[in-house]
Amino acid sequence: MKKVKSPFLLLAALALLSSCTGDEIPVDPIQENVLPCFITSDLVLTNRNPDGIDYYVECVAEVSAGTLRIEPGVEIAFKPGSGLRITNNGSIQAIGLDTMPIKFNGTGNAPSWLGISIESHSANQMTWCEIKHAGQGMQFNTQVAGYIYDAASALSIYGTLKMSYCTVSESGGNGISFTSESSSSLFKHNSFTHNDGYPVLCYAGMLYGLNLDSCSYSANKFQQIALFARSSNAEIEENISLLATSIPYASISDLFFTGNTSFEAGVTLEIGKEMALGVNESGKLVMNGTASQHVIVKGQSATAGFWKGLLVNTSSENEFNYLDISDGGNTAYYASEKTNIAIGSANPAKLTLNNCTSANYEGNCAVAYSLADGTLVNNSPAITNVCTY
Repeated sequence: MKKVKSPFLLLAALALLSSCTGDEIPVDPIQENVLPCFITSDLVLTNRNPDGIDYYVECVAEVSAGTLRIEPGVEIAFKPGSGLRITNNGSIQAIGLDTMPIKFNGTGNAPSWLGISIESHSANQMTWCEIKHAGQGMQFNTQVAGYIYDAASALSIYGTLKMSYCTVSESGGNGISFTSESSSSLFKHNSFTHNDGYPVLCYAGMLYGLNLDSCSYSANKFQQIALFARSSNAEIEENISLLATSIPYASISDLFFTGNTSFEAGVTLEIGKEMALGVNESGKLVMNGTASQHVIVKGQSATAGFWKGLLVNTSSENEFNYLDISDGGNTAYYASEKTNIAIGSANPAKLTLNNCTSANYEGNCAVAYSLADGTLVNNSPAITNVCTY
């Protein structure tokens, strides 16, 4: 069978030959299968042991240059506290087959290794891979609404990754986490199961590159896709669409869209306690619900006033169709009224409501708009309690 193509192992072999005598005990053959801690040139891992583990990792191995290429069927076992980082000009190409997946596992039956951190913007790709028992330790670090946010995560994405047909399971934290600097042009048909956190956590502006509707999610501690904004003003500049998924989205920060944003039919977004949602500056927000598939925006608890409410603060053609919104009005944050939807706050703003509902709000108004700045077209028979401020 083929050996690991690594200069580190060649040097180790030469050193062994030069120092051994006929009476010396041979080196434990397992050590030949240990990945080096620093990888700076191309390295190919082959399926050298079809019946079990092919390679061990005993440190946080770093690929800083060259490509780590992993062939179908390879199984890599990570010892406690170890992990894999792809940094600088390094890249990973782990492309398995449906019949021969590539396995990244711990050496035990519980989360024990850090996970995989993609920090380079090289051609990183993972297909038909299984990542199991990672997420032990706070490997993921990003900024959420201006604050530092640390989390355990089996996969931490700071750079670029294409990922498809992969399974992430039994992580000690999130399944996969994306920062605002990350990107993906291919993310589909992945499975997240039995992770002790969110299956997916990502900067909301990154949604344009993720086909989360094609993925499956089961038995995770939080059966939600967590979204956040990076800066303290919580603005998301990218043009994005939230696609309907089998589990809800959840905000872990305020979310204010300044690009063109749409919520597609069937989307559910659950807002965190005392958090807010809105559209600002030149942004545009459209809710594309239908009679059979409404868009739902609600609190993570079905409590009146659980979250602040939705502010429409642009003069774009904002339009909500078949939106069911509830649990807002935590404070009169944007207007003098506690409400689920406020229109206008020192900026010209307009909104059209078609066949929407507004319920379980703290305050006296289902919807409120500014007499000075707001324009409301209400084509929603269920919304009758409209106030001005």
